[in-house]
Amino acid sequence: MTTRNAHRSEKGQSLVELSVCTVILLILLAGIVDLGRGLLTFMTLREATTEGLLYGSYAPADHAGIEARVRASSRFPVNLRDPEVVSVAVSTPPNPCTGKAVTVEVTYVYKILTPFLGTLLGRQDFPMTTSSTGTILSPPCRN
Repeated sequence: MTTRNAHRSEKGQSLVELSVCTVILLILLAGIVDLGRGLLTFMTLREATTEGLLYGSYAPADHAGIEARVRASSRFPVNLRDPEVVSVAVSTPPNPCTGKAVTVEVTYVYKILTPFLGTLLGRQDFPMTTSSTGTILSPPCRN
C-alpha cells in the first residue's frame, strides 16, 4: 500500500475518534452536574436541619415550630415546604429542659437526572438524610 492510499483509508478516523470522545465527555459532564446538584441538595438539607436545631434549642417542646422553621429555610434546590417530598422528624426527651439533647432529622429522596449514571449505579433514587443533635438552652430544668 502506498502512502497515498494509506492516507485515504484513514480519512474518517478522526471523525470517529471525535464522536466517541464527545459522547464520553458529555456523559462525564452530565455526571459531574448531577454530583454537584446532589452536593448542593445535601448542603441545603444540612442547613435546614441546623436551622431547625437552632430553634429547637430554645423551644424544644414546639415540634410544629421546629418543623416550620426547617421547612421555611429553603425552596431551592429542594422545596422543603412539600411534605410529600421532604420529611422532618424531631426528637426530644420527655421533659425537655436545659442540658438535655434535641435531635432534628430531615429526609429527602434525591433523583438522578442523568439516565446513564442511574443505570451505571443501578438506581435513579437515593435517600438523603441529615441529622443534627444539640443541647437545649431553654427552659431551665425544674426540680
